[in-house]
Amino acid sequence: GAKYTVEDLLRKAESYLSSMETIPLAEKFYAKALQMEPDNTSIMDDYAECLLELDQIDAAADLIKRSIEQDPEGGYQKYMIAGQLAAGMESLSCFNKGIDVLTRFYEEEKQENGETSEKAKELASHVSTAYCSMAEIFMTDCCFEEGAEEECTRLIEEAIKWNHLNAEAHLLRAQCFLAKSEPEMALPSALTSFSLWKDKDEGEWPPYAVRVSTAKIFIELRHLSDATELLEKLTHEDDEDSEIWYLLALCYYNIADDDKNESDCLYDAEECLTKSLRLL
Repeated sequence: GAKYTVEDLLRKAESYLSSMETIPLAEKFYAKALQMEPDNTSIMDDYAECLLELDQIDAAADLIKRSIEQDPEGGYQKYMIAGQLAAGMESLSCFNKGIDVLTRFYEEEKQENGETSEKAKELASHVSTAYCSMAEIFMTDCCFEEGAEEECTRLIEEAIKWNHLNAEAHLLRAQCFLAKSEPEMALPSALTSFSLWKDKDEGEWPPYAVRVSTAKIFIELRHLSDATELLEKLTHEDDEDSEIWYLLALCYYNIADDDKNESDCLYDAEECLTKSLRLL
């Protein structure tokens, strides 16, 4: 039969990544490509990302370790993956290293083609995402470290500076204000985050978990109209998620509580609560 080149194999692999059903096929093409070029770290990085999609965590971790050992300065993707796989301080140092490599690539691209080039914008948005990942670690694993709150705030500001259209960064800023008991500061950030994607096509929405977090923040801030709309959309996406029905019930109860003319909302609340309990 015809001989595939490594480029052919990688093109094939990439085309299979777009849908969950075909990712196992992508894995086979990456494996074959790496067999042909066993020292190619860029194949290792893409292959590792594919393995993560298939929940093959250990295999992905081995590839990333090899990639970092062989070419520590080539590519930032490996450090982003390493950061996801590690925890706490180790995770932070992976993301830090990734940001170093990214900013170097960004500076080179800026020198060559200016900061408005597509490539420069893409790199800047990766930097922003990495800062968000670090901020989240200071909100969770490392929240008791000395100076965690200040560091978290600084990282979120960096994320917004690198990409002010990053909805997740504005949402983290809102969560940060809530953690500091400053709700009046949290709402504008949550609304900014929501405004960045609410009118876009579904394909451009942030991940499901980010949208759930947005709804929770709106409920906490008693901003119920957007919360309700958001949650209703989420039920269309996954009507088996007990938490969403519970949050929706909470919205309807609060609306009925705020406005005595909204007694219908109590019926809606009970209906949602029943669904939620049935799914537990």
